[in-house]
Amino acid sequence: MAQLRETESGRGRPRVGIIGLSQCPGLMRELEGGPLEIVAVADFASYHESLNEAKGKGVFVTQDYTELLERRDLDLLVNLIPDKTVEAIIHQLKPENVHVLHSGMASLLRAFSDQWRKRGLLCEVLREVSGVISTSRATSFFVQATLERMEEALGLEGASLWIKKKEGMALYKASGRGEVWYKWGHLLEESGLLAALVEEKNPLVVKELGAKFPSISSEMGTEVGALSMVVLPAFKELEVVGALGVLHAKESFLDKEAQEIASLLGNLMVDIVLRGEEMASLGDSAIRDELTGLYNAAYFLDRLKSEMRRASRKDSQVSLLYLTTGGERARDPIDGASLRESLAPLAEGIRSCIRNMDVPARYRLHDLVILLPDTPPSGALTTATRLLEHISKAKREAGGRRSPEVFVGVASFPRHAQSAMELLQNAEFAALLAKREGRSQVRVFPVSHMDLDGLSPEAVLREYPSLKEAFDLLEAKSQEDPLVFVHAKEVGKYSALMARELGLEARKCFEVGVAGWIHDLGKVALPAPDGKIKLRSPKLRDLNLRLHPTIGAVMLRNLGAPPGILRGVFYHHAHYDGSGHPPKVRGEGIPIEARILAVADIFHHLLLENRESEGEFTHLVFQRLRDKAGKELDPSLVECLIRAVSSG
Repeated sequence: MAQLRETESGRGRPRVGIIGLSQCPGLMRELEGGPLEIVAVADFASYHESLNEAKGKGVFVTQDYTELLERRDLDLLVNLIPDKTVEAIIHQLKPENVHVLHSGMASLLRAFSDQWRKRGLLCEVLREVSGVISTSRATSFFVQATLERMEEALGLEGASLWIKKKEGMALYKASGRGEVWYKWGHLLEESGLLAALVEEKNPLVVKELGAKFPSISSEMGTEVGALSMVVLPAFKELEVVGALGVLHAKESFLDKEAQEIASLLGNLMVDIVLRGEEMASLGDSAIRDELTGLYNAAYFLDRLKSEMRRASRKDSQVSLLYLTTGGERARDPIDGASLRESLAPLAEGIRSCIRNMDVPARYRLHDLVILLPDTPPSGALTTATRLLEHISKAKREAGGRRSPEVFVGVASFPRHAQSAMELLQNAEFAALLAKREGRSQVRVFPVSHMDLDGLSPEAVLREYPSLKEAFDLLEAKSQEDPLVFVHAKEVGKYSALMARELGLEARKCFEVGVAGWIHDLGKVALPAPDGKIKLRSPKLRDLNLRLHPTIGAVMLRNLGAPPGILRGVFYHHAHYDGSGHPPKVRGEGIPIEARILAVADIFHHLLLENRESEGEFTHLVFQRLRDKAGKELDPSLVECLIRAVSSG
């Protein structure tokens, strides 16, 4: 077995071939998930159930065991046929580098597999302990992970950790079926079991949980009497300071070695929890920002790096919220009192909207950040939205008192960044985009990189300097109505995104994006319905709708805009069924640029209409967009936008 361990470390798990699996059909299942990889099976009983099971798992199966002896990719042959002739043939034909175990040694494989699981448990726990010591791993997560690994390695039904308090034992964490004690833990106290544990200082065994606590049976959904529990004391200076409760099937009591491992880990977990509580009051001041009570930047950066490393190992995700402030209060003179007045309520709101595992911090003078471990972009967006709703409600309750606007940027690893600093920069960039759009809002880092790929007004004007007057008019209009600029930018973004999804060449994608920016330019020459001139007549409103694409196209032609941009602007209110403006232009007779703009335009209007909806409303917007397919909109382009937005 020592040689097998060398093989394992040198080339992954040892590759095993089994001869005569039908002699011991349960062996393969017992070894599954262990240190050995079963790759080949030979057996005369070709229709045996165990062989069909092996085939279903992709294992090579044959009736001729000499085929296994010819393989050069095996490290170990397990012969389960109790025949001396077969043993002699195997030893004569096997390659030199292949080890052989015969039928009487199958139990050794089981023991080795069991030892491997236990060794893996201890290695994982030691790795987690180092994380706790370096403060990159929260104590509660370490305990939860250790309980879960104990379940798997020791074959448990559940486990729970208890910490002794002044009022008695308190449940700290539980896993598996041990989670039932979150609801019924008081029964363990009332039974006197934990009191007896503290008094006797020895492990206690409850053989029939159902008999001790009959009221639990109906809640657990299974027969509790089929479970037994061992309660192991945890010591500090010869006094019981905690306990580990281990649930298992009554027919498989813990062996001595497993009990020793469980006891060791129980003491370790309790000691770490208690030490963490003792150090919290001492170390907290070193990692906290005095003004807000949140973590400071140094601690945040350390946690960010460690959580990203952990996410890489676990194939998980980490998200970051970057909060920057603006508005009237942001222009106040910088002093401790004004900062505290603006940031302290915000910090309090953050604490009420996040999980215990999240890491809120003050990163810069006016900027706060929130690290969200094990959270995808959708979860981060939900948290950010909940936070902004909380802030808005607090403002209303404050009776109109001045307070800064809050803008939130969202970025996630590994989707939006590959390093800690890149994640920070991208989240901050998204927050600045949100701030540019006005009003407190949240912006997810642009996966499509619209703002980075040349569709900002500055980049557009570098390519088309003659369009400066068009953007100046948009800017002036947005002073009256900030939504004008936001809508223009979003239509440009979605238009270019659709063009890319269609596979149009880069120049065409850029032109379509620019056309999206200035598609409503003609509106600046017409009286707005909610402006100083009131349009009470529906006919005047309809005239506005019909005229602004034409006026915009004429203005752009005089500014020297390319033909593709002119086509997009002039026809963007043409309907796919021919009912729009200009009339009778339908289907693919409408230029592709205009069909793209029409879908992007209506999509953003639908987003604005539904932004006050509770919960996830994107699905509703997609459905309403599909309702317009074949009527106002090109059906293929509707699906194109949905694909592009969903994949982004």
